Amino acid sequence: TFVSFALVSCAGIGIFSNAQSEFEAGVGLFNRGEYGEAVPRFEKATTIDPNFAQAYLYLGRSYLSLHEYSKALPPLRAAYGLAPEAVEKEIFNLIVDALLGAAGLGAQGSNFSGSMDRLEDALKGDPNTTELLKLLRELKGK
Repeated sequence: TFVSFALVSCAGIGIFSNAQSEFEAGVGLFNRGEYGEAVPRFEKATTIDPNFAQAYLYLGRSYLSLHEYSKALPPLRAAYGLAPEAVEKEIFNLIVDALLGAAGLGAQGSNFSGSMDRLEDALKGDPNTTELLKLLRELKGK
């Protein structure tokens, strides 16, 4: 039994180190502004370790930086679900950014119905909508 425990432990360490090394490579690319190149690294890190909240967070941030708002939402929501309470607010703010960005793109393309759906989605996710309403007013210029 000790041998099987040791093998499982070593396998777990290998998975963590591979996910961590992919994440670190992605962060290096992200910090240089190479968001498109960082995406596959963060995706691989989340594939290796599906509970790697920081990798999901940076994957979402990369998509936000690329203005691919709809692609940013799933990893940001995954990070939000996995994250410790200390970073939940930051992740929630990024989700709101993605929703507002996607809504803005929809409005520019005359997809007002889709834009309203995305804004409604953002409002449903925030138990205290006053901060979100403030952002909406700023976007309107009021």
